[in-house]
Amino acid sequence: MPKDSLLSFTCNHCPFAKLYPQRMNGLNIKYRDSGVPLIAISSTDTAEFEEDSYTKMIQKSESENFNFPYLFDGEQTVAKDFGAQKTPHAFVIWKENNEWVIKV
Repeated sequence: MPKDSLLSFTCNHCPFAKLYPQRMNGLNIKYRDSGVPLIAISSTDTAEFEEDSYTKMIQKSESENFNFPYLFDGEQTVAKDFGAQKTPHAFVIWKENNEWVIKV
């Protein structure tokens, strides 16, 4: 398990999030071999935004050649726990003195 991670809350429908897939691929390439992988999470309400459905996420991941996990948080549980309120919303997570540190 990595000791550090880059976590990005994103989605398929947001015009700002649509600007980032290749940057996210680049960040993952740059840092994953140092033990800092990128993990993307979509926490959008799919009843409101059909474009963010799990099936559409898989299609987006394949069409953009994502080289990182793109996870579905349909209940918005993880987003609420982190306090993510918009997309994209990124966090850096690392362990320091046996405590997890989370920075926006």
